[in-house]
Amino acid sequence: MTASVANSFITVNPDELRFQFELEKQTYCDLKVLNNTENYVAFKVKTTSPKKYFVRPNTGVIHPWDSCIIRVTLQAQQEYPPNMQCKDKFLLQSTVVAPNTDVDDLPPDTFSKGEKSIEDLKLRVLYISPSSPHGSIEDDPDSSQTIQRLKEEKDAAVLQTRQLQQELVIKLHISCEQQLTTHYLTSSNTLSTDEFHGGSVSLIRKYGTKFIVDKKIILRVIFLWKIQQKGEGKEE
Repeated sequence: MTASVANSFITVNPDELRFQFELEKQTYCDLKVLNNTENYVAFKVKTTSPKKYFVRPNTGVIHPWDSCIIRVTLQAQQEYPPNMQCKDKFLLQSTVVAPNTDVDDLPPDTFSKGEKSIEDLKLRVLYISPSSPHGSIEDDPDSSQTIQRLKEEKDAAVLQTRQLQQELVIKLHISCEQQLTTHYLTSSNTLSTDEFHGGSVSLIRKYGTKFIVDKKIILRVIFLWKIQQKGEGKEE
């Protein structure tokens, strides 16, 4: 049986909002609000993070000794909160209103502090691991270890992806250099330096991509080409 929290007007069950937290998935928690009096009681729900939660109804009137259900929906989240700790809070205000009052008839200052009595109930938020439906993530050491392991696996996968990308770039560099070298080592001996540089740019545009246009490739090919030119000059 879940714990409840109460004041002079209402009882709320459970006494905290527990959400089974999963990335990119909505989840909800229902609150049962019981009117403890023979009067009509109005309530209003507030939260410190209104953009994260959808509350229906967020305002209402409960008949004497009656109850209602408030559904609080946690919107899909794109990342885990730091250390899986949730600092969000909810405030449930309640006050007595005139008999037969409907929610649409509530004046704007119904929950304004003044002469009338307004009582507050504060509820904290806990995130629950899907694998541990009866315990919160922040209180479950096994869940914390699982989260840490998942983070380490993610970091390792990111590192491996970067290494593969670097290997691919190196292979593309080598391929581009080989094609440039083959082109110039089989070219005419009368190829001028200006023609060489112009041809280099054309070949790099043809074979390369924006991330393999590397000056080192051109310099290495120029070096090999000049060696060939000198060698052929000696033979003559």
